[in-house]
Amino acid sequence: MKRLTLIGVALAAALHVSAAEAQWQTSGPPAGHVVSMAMAPDATTVWVGLDEGGLFASHDGGVTFSALTNLPQGNATAIAFDPVVTGRVYVAFQSGNGSVLHVSTDGGATFSQLATFLDGVSVIEVDPTLSNRLYVSADFAGTWRSDNGGATFVGLDALLAFDPITSAVAVDPTNPQRVYLDVDWGVAVSDDAGMTIDVASTSPLRVTSIVVDPANASIVYAASSDSIDGGVHRSTDGGTTWAPLAALAGQPVGALALAPDGRLYAAMLTGFAAVQISDDGGTTWTAAAQGLVERWPTQLEVAASKVLLGGRHGGVHRSLDGATSWTHVGDGLLGAFVASTALTSTGMVVSAEGAGLFRSSDGASWTRSSQGLPSMDVHALAASPTSADVVFAGTAGAGVFRSADGGQTWSASSTGAADVTVHTLAIDPAAPSTMYLGTDQRHLVAGEPHLYKSLDGGQSWSALEPGVIDGEINALLVAEGRLFAATGDDGLWVSADGGQSFAPANQGADTYGQYLLSLAYQPLSGRLFQGQHGGGLGRSDDLGAHWLVSDQGLPGFWLSALRPHPTDPNVLYVGTVLDGMAISHNGGVSFAPFATELGDVDVRAIDVTPQGLAISTHGHGVLYEAPTTPGTGGGGAGGEGGVGGAGGEGGAGGAAVDPAGAGGSTPTTPPQTSDRDAAAGCGCRIGQPSFSGASWLFALALGLGLGRRRRARR
Repeated sequence: MKRLTLIGVALAAALHVSAAEAQWQTSGPPAGHVVSMAMAPDATTVWVGLDEGGLFASHDGGVTFSALTNLPQGNATAIAFDPVVTGRVYVAFQSGNGSVLHVSTDGGATFSQLATFLDGVSVIEVDPTLSNRLYVSADFAGTWRSDNGGATFVGLDALLAFDPITSAVAVDPTNPQRVYLDVDWGVAVSDDAGMTIDVASTSPLRVTSIVVDPANASIVYAASSDSIDGGVHRSTDGGTTWAPLAALAGQPVGALALAPDGRLYAAMLTGFAAVQISDDGGTTWTAAAQGLVERWPTQLEVAASKVLLGGRHGGVHRSLDGATSWTHVGDGLLGAFVASTALTSTGMVVSAEGAGLFRSSDGASWTRSSQGLPSMDVHALAASPTSADVVFAGTAGAGVFRSADGGQTWSASSTGAADVTVHTLAIDPAAPSTMYLGTDQRHLVAGEPHLYKSLDGGQSWSALEPGVIDGEINALLVAEGRLFAATGDDGLWVSADGGQSFAPANQGADTYGQYLLSLAYQPLSGRLFQGQHGGGLGRSDDLGAHWLVSDQGLPGFWLSALRPHPTDPNVLYVGTVLDGMAISHNGGVSFAPFATELGDVDVRAIDVTPQGLAISTHGHGVLYEAPTTPGTGGGGAGGEGGVGGAGGEGGAGGAAVDPAGAGGSTPTTPPQTSDRDAAAGCGCRIGQPSFSGASWLFALALGLGLGRRRRARR
């Protein structure tokens, strides 16, 4: 295998000049990974903690949120309102391997530190009758009880024999001495406030929630996320014996809640958006999913007929009719998991996992944009390269939809592929009526096709022969009359006859060339790029016939997305999994860090908009580069591979992001792109295909995905 080498120290120095650090800000779209949520007894005040940081408060029942400021360090992993003392809220903030418990009595304006725990706190449970008594469970660090509002704690040593990660605690509302706690071996029952316990042999495993019926305290429900023992289990004798409720047996449940009227709510972890409700104690259940997008719910809060649901991606959903119908709420939450983006003449269309589609014309405000979509779970977006307001959306289980008004309204465009789960979309820039879609392999039945093709602009689709490509297609790209398909475990395949036949294109791509995450084509130089899963960047100067691989200067080796600069053939932007972003000024020979001020933010796309650079992330929404004052003193016609263009007199050539840039601060005016510029990321999960064509002056769209997977709450 050949590897690209650096062409001289002087050239490297010239190409790796860093632009001034930018300032970044976010305004949405409103979503995020909810790791903690609590509703106050007034059913109006709601606090939410997001996985990527931030604690948010709502005073209108979860419709809108504002970020609390001057917070203790770390993520808010557990929240509990005092049911007796109005305004008292307990919050655990995790930083590193430990957590610190704080209390606020002024609506989050200030916090007082109470206690430190040696691992992440996942549960804070306040006794409903003795408000100064609370239980705190820390992963691998035991469960603790305080009888004086958190001033001091005593360890519940009886639990340590089980080496438990306690993810659920419930106190009998009629008897404060009786406590139910989830441990590794089942549900523990204590009659002395946790000092001694007993575990029934019939109790469920991997419990996520425990609720006690206040109307009959001998009835206790426990939800399990176990793949075998999942579902809802019920005890009618105070935890002595347990039995699974047959209707949900074997189905993992992320959260369970019991309303004052006796209605049970079970948030399902089946990979499909659904909440099950029961009005007969769990004997029968009814699915309630209308308007619900979140597929991985882990939080439920109930007050009368008001139900709030929080999940791993979509932020907060709310129902005001006992879960019969749902609305995505939570404006102001700044933690969206952006799956894909597309640019139109009026702004940006963004797909947020678990939340649906959003539009923004200014980057400061967002409008929900899913009208006409039966499935708001959109995995891929693609904008027409010739019609500025035509956008296609690939959905989960409902095929492709088309918008002719910049994403405001949608109509089906799926004849022949109406029930397909779309993983990636590609449009032929030379013949925009020709389109391709790759399916999500996880939803395929053996023998079903991985690829579909449309010859009429997406109105109808036909399946390409099953088995042409065996493996999940992470990216599709059309360039110079060829269709390229990057697979996750079978390398790169190329078709010269519109997808009727394929041939492998991996010579020189090394072992890691079998594991591809992204593709990009630079029409100015004719170079084809591949982002490998573990190896680095592959570059081909002959449309995939031969490959050279480089990892020189890369901060990581999982290249989830690539985007060539639209006017400078030597500049390539790269997104990595776990290790941030990089930029090459010499066509992929070597790399330098880029946008390091963002740290390890999980980036899914970078677009150049009239508002400046827009970085779409997994966990921080869309980040915009704050306007900066153009630098002074730039000069000359930036050297080969430099992104900076001609600047003011008397200064050195700049390395600004914008091709018109000069030395000093990075200007934000968007460059004009070529209609033929194309890049494709890893479908919907790690990177996304974006063909931004005639949109926002054919603005540069970068499909990036830098993954970071933090430990889930449970």
